[in-house]
Amino acid sequence: MDGLNRNDIPIAQPARGAQSGCLAAGSGSAERTARAARASGSKTGGSRRAALRAAAFAALLAVTMSACSGAAPAGTDAADTAEGAAAQDTRTEETAAPGTAEENSGETGEAGTGTAAGAANGTLAVHDDLRLTIPEEYKDLIQLDMTQSGSECVLFSVTEGASVRAAEAQGRDVGTADNDRGDTGPGWLFSIGRVYEETLHQMLCYDMSGAEVIARDADGLYLLYYHPTDVRVERENFDNAAETLRDWEALCAWAASVPESFLADNPELTAETRGNTMPEIYLARAAYLDGLRYTISTTQFGPLESGNVDAAAFVDSLTRNVTYSFDGEDSAPDGQYVALDFPDDDVRLDFFLLAGHENMIRAVWNDGYEQLYTAKSADASFRASEIMQNWYAALVAARDAQAADDAAQAADDAAQASAGAQEMDAASS
Repeated sequence: MDGLNRNDIPIAQPARGAQSGCLAAGSGSAERTARAARASGSKTGGSRRAALRAAAFAALLAVTMSACSGAAPAGTDAADTAEGAAAQDTRTEETAAPGTAEENSGETGEAGTGTAAGAANGTLAVHDDLRLTIPEEYKDLIQLDMTQSGSECVLFSVTEGASVRAAEAQGRDVGTADNDRGDTGPGWLFSIGRVYEETLHQMLCYDMSGAEVIARDADGLYLLYYHPTDVRVERENFDNAAETLRDWEALCAWAASVPESFLADNPELTAETRGNTMPEIYLARAAYLDGLRYTISTTQFGPLESGNVDAAAFVDSLTRNVTYSFDGEDSAPDGQYVALDFPDDDVRLDFFLLAGHENMIRAVWNDGYEQLYTAKSADASFRASEIMQNWYAALVAARDAQAADDAAQAADDAAQASAGAQEMDAASS
């Protein structure tokens, strides 16, 4: 198993607004994105996400307008806008199959499994009995794709229509939503998809930038919110920069609020989150990657290997609906801790036991680099180091049980050998 370089994985999970289409932050710059998120605080509310997106786009506009100052105006007047809105209406009808949600639900394997109908506050899109509300003020600005089907699929993919038309006018290839994230390329805002638990487990073991777990359904499938990690707005020119910024800012604000509104539209779902910070990636690897070698030790007792102990239950308790973020402390507390060590990757996680610091985690690389994290849960009784102590106790119990089994087997083997020798002596006498 190749180790993860700390520059190649998210040291901290960036806020949704920091990687949802306006702030360029691909996986190669995950550490820089994380540090920016840390500097800007830990709030992840819709207003902050929207502000990040709008600020990044404003900077983009300044650069783009400077580069394109000599370009002739094209495709941005009122007539083109009206024509684009009419074209958008056609596209929406083409991607939504006729019939009701009941008629089109289930794993049909056919394209076009969703429907869209008017609602009191906009358009209600329905795919496999799951609902997404498109606000009235945005329905003519976006393109909605619901063509995938199956248990694992992208249910809804939403793209800004003006960006698609601008890319097409420039002769650029425009993608489709037929991929595992529903990423349509230019103008892509977000998608909502559904995966099996096994698929999610493998995803959690690696960088998931641009993908967030938001819910679980009654069948144990997980709902994910996908979003870009780079800037996707497209225009032939930016002569109408103010209008472009207004529309894009509004769409960004709506996109950032979709996970919350989607849960409200679908009360049968169970809200659930799983993070993808560096500690969570390694915890997932301990539970879900076959053959990964790790040990657990304490400051008092030596390391024990995983043996036949199933780590999944402990990792689930440490990561389900738990948020890991940079800790503001300058140094780690003194005292005892439980260490989860990954010797093949030259990294370990220390979970502190000191009262008041039971949810502080220190990531330590063999080159001396350290980073502190705090784990937060809505459950007031949550103590990360207590879960690690229980995990270590399970390894101790498994070791002792194995030693007892080995001793019993050895005694049985010795008894059988002794009985055999006695029989041979009796036969020879």
